[in-house]
Amino acid sequence: MKWYEIPKNNLLAIAGAIFFLLGTMIFRMGIPYFSLLQGQEKIFSILYILIVFSLFFFLIFRKVTRKQIARVKNHKKSHMPIYHCFAKPTFFMMIFMSFFGRFLQSTGIFSDKFLGFFYPGLGSAMALSGLLFLWAFFKKEGK
Repeated sequence: MKWYEIPKNNLLAIAGAIFFLLGTMIFRMGIPYFSLLQGQEKIFSILYILIVFSLFFFLIFRKVTRKQIARVKNHKKSHMPIYHCFAKPTFFMMIFMSFFGRFLQSTGIFSDKFLGFFYPGLGSAMALSGLLFLWAFFKKEGK
């Protein structure tokens, strides 16, 4: 065993912490935009937040989370390198989403209203995925 290898179940805690922290950071990025909304705009934005959350959580993050949990739990070795908390495609997805999101935000293509519901929806979906990783970490084997 090498110094950078940890018990494989601990990878789920690391992945959960990363997803949860990134999700809450993204959620918080949308709060200033959301607070600019008035009256009915806020009501509709809450509906849009739920739509964005549902799309990202059910179509992307839940699938990725389940796949990563199964990959870690079914790995033959009891200890794995710390950087194996995600598979390469998941790392690339997170990097792409981060850079592409920042790029689009810097161009001003999207209105403040859009950012006011998009970031909270995306962030909450990612944070919930983090909680699923943490749930898998704390859950006893075979139960």
